[in-house]
Amino acid sequence: MKILFAAPENAWGGFLGMLRSELPDHQFEATGGVQVASLADTDVLIPTMCPVTADMLADSGPLRLIQQCGAGLEGVDLEAAAQKRIWVANVPTDISGNADSVAEIGIYLMIGLARQQRQMAPNLSAGKMGEPQGMSLKGRTVGIVGLGGIGCALASRLAPFGVRLTGIKRSGLNQAKQALGLHWIGRPADLPELLAQSDFVVLTLPLSTDSRDLIDATALAAMQPGSFLINLSRGASLTAMRLRPP
Repeated sequence: MKILFAAPENAWGGFLGMLRSELPDHQFEATGGVQVASLADTDVLIPTMCPVTADMLADSGPLRLIQQCGAGLEGVDLEAAAQKRIWVANVPTDISGNADSVAEIGIYLMIGLARQQRQMAPNLSAGKMGEPQGMSLKGRTVGIVGLGGIGCALASRLAPFGVRLTGIKRSGLNQAKQALGLHWIGRPADLPELLAQSDFVVLTLPLSTDSRDLIDATALAAMQPGSFLINLSRGASLTAMRLRPP
């Protein structure tokens, strides 16, 4: 069975090498970049960041599985794959350890922003002690937009910091509020309310037609002056960025 990896040989931390060691009886091939020239003799495709279009699948030959190495399938034409009877699968964040890893990065970014980490080294070099003062996370309002695997992992890690947690979720609001200890929870239509009350807004959404361009100039205008926006989602959730004074 031929498995095509749409990325350079050593991309993603040597992921392809790990697969080879686990499945030595199969043929693996890396494309060398995030593109695919042909699927004519491929049984399994690992697309990574390569778009998988209907035109590509039209001449897909023996292809029977598109297996993403992460959670994102926004680049795959799912309807075209279904028409060709090609299975499409991903690795959900909440069972792979990815949600925990991304949540930890979110905590790191929040603390760095709150403590003005970028200014610490220059000030120390200049002999300015105790500057910048920064601020504590305790008592601040954190709004988490999207309470899936990553959002839940982030909320559980933030609770010990003494923050006021709020969130946006499409369904199961009462269960999520109780399970995560949220002070407030709303539906997607309530996003302006979350933006207006949050010191930190953290996006933890999958990329879909609903989340694409979610944060635009109007959304940014609804945020508090001096607040922070952290995007742990796909980049296409943002259509506008505006610097705000600290």
